[in-house]
Amino acid sequence: MKQRIFKNKSEFILIFFFSLFLSVLLLSDHVNAAMPQFNDDEAVYICEENSGSVLTSQNENKKIYPASTTKLMTTLVALDYVGDKMDDKVTIGDEIKLADSDSSLADLEEGEVYPWREMFYALLVPSGNDAALTIAVNVARIETGNNTLDNDTAIREFVSLMNKKATDMGLSGTHFTNPHGLQDGDHYTTAGDLYKIAEKVMENTTIQSVVKTPVYSVKTSNNQTKKWLNTNYLLYDSTSASQATDYFSGGANPYYNKLALGIKTGHTDEAGRCLVFSSQDGDKKLLGVIMNADSPDTLFGQADNAINALSSDYQRITWTDDSGKVEDIKVKGTHFFDGRKLTVQTGGTASSMVLNSDKDSYSKDVALNSDFFEKINDSTYKIKASVSEGQQIGTLNINKNGQTVQQIAVYSNKKMRTRNFIDFIILLVVIGLIILICFYIYAKRIAKQRRMERMSARNRKRRRR
Repeated sequence: MKQRIFKNKSEFILIFFFSLFLSVLLLSDHVNAAMPQFNDDEAVYICEENSGSVLTSQNENKKIYPASTTKLMTTLVALDYVGDKMDDKVTIGDEIKLADSDSSLADLEEGEVYPWREMFYALLVPSGNDAALTIAVNVARIETGNNTLDNDTAIREFVSLMNKKATDMGLSGTHFTNPHGLQDGDHYTTAGDLYKIAEKVMENTTIQSVVKTPVYSVKTSNNQTKKWLNTNYLLYDSTSASQATDYFSGGANPYYNKLALGIKTGHTDEAGRCLVFSSQDGDKKLLGVIMNADSPDTLFGQADNAINALSSDYQRITWTDDSGKVEDIKVKGTHFFDGRKLTVQTGGTASSMVLNSDKDSYSKDVALNSDFFEKINDSTYKIKASVSEGQQIGTLNINKNGQTVQQIAVYSNKKMRTRNFIDFIILLVVIGLIILICFYIYAKRIAKQRRMERMSARNRKRRRR
């Protein structure tokens, strides 16, 4: 007779559906949180900023058309000349007629006057090519000191500033031909370079506020009210989505992510769908670039999943204390007054963002520059060349399963010199002092011994009497 596992049919059905529900729930969480897969022709570079850890990357050095993500460099160059003068006025000129009417526009009108702050909104929220041209012309006139500089010359001057900025930043895979990103065969960047541009742009607090704004309403100098809609779908919650009926039907936005903080989209037929995006969840701060995606669904879905994956699937390993100290080492062969202990430190707290499942695979080791130090054992080195305070003396190597995956510069906490002639003089003096002290102690002991002998002799004479 077979043993019955379930007492009745109802119990079986209840347990079956509960198990099914639990499995689907767990599987759903796993799928939604996992770092997304990318098509082979996409260029991707996604990092956790506070640690500098690369979460995923592919084709990051491949030259790609950037489309309107170009406007991040336009912003960066403009900030060099605008600085903190965000309330200074800009007058819209006939340069806006150079913008293609079927491209993305902020609907600026000739003769309108805007503060620089709102020009950045016009540039980065609706991705206004007209705003890009106005910014370029006005910055070029500031840079040259020529307020009558014609539009074409001004735009060429501004583009030269963009390319100079790229060179100064070491962006070897980047070249610009315009300030807005409309297609040109000689206008390109890479996902890795674009990441560096975005990282620099986001240091500005005004721009941080601009790029996370889904809907921006502005009252113009002509007493009109304009509403600029952000092209970044990650930013629209149900309230703001209801104001963007051109983007969302019925106010529903499947791409909204409450952790998203911007930054900039781009799209042309040649560039595909591009997105520079950021997010923050506690101390987890993401900055990512996706280029040449095939559709908005693909692009925003990938970005959404990447943001969620960082929140749920990763944790931080901290390699230093709060001051950046890695470890103390003993150093032999140093100058007498420099001591024998050196603190190896990074420029600040050093950490890595790693998958929860991989945490136990990571380790660290310090590799000091062999031009300065010779390793004797795990905690002791011999100094070969003098180092100054704050000088880089090696790297903190972060290893996964024994393979180095990240290197962080380490520095000396103080000046430390090799032994020199003075050390040998000091050594001779110290040895001489030690010898003198020993002779002094020896002489004192002999003198005491002789006094004791004399006293003993006198005592013996007294007893004989």
